[in-house]
Amino acid sequence: MTDPDFKLTDAEIHSALWLRLSEHLQERLCAHRKDNDGNLTYEQTIKLRGRIAEILVILGIAERDIPEKVAEYDE
Repeated sequence: MTDPDFKLTDAEIHSALWLRLSEHLQERLCAHRKDNDGNLTYEQTIKLRGRIAEILVILGIAERDIPEKVAEYDE
């Protein structure tokens, strides 16, 4: 899991780099979720869910709390 004390500052959250990066990650998240709805093997599904969970963790560093959606992938 991530370090709960690692958070971005307000300046970092509003920086051009973070805005661009988070937009890219959101696009990847949508694509992975769409792929997850497809016909995948068990192994492919597990790998894809791992990618989704990691994207949610990265996006969560801009939040004050880690997104609850990550918990469903931690099991």
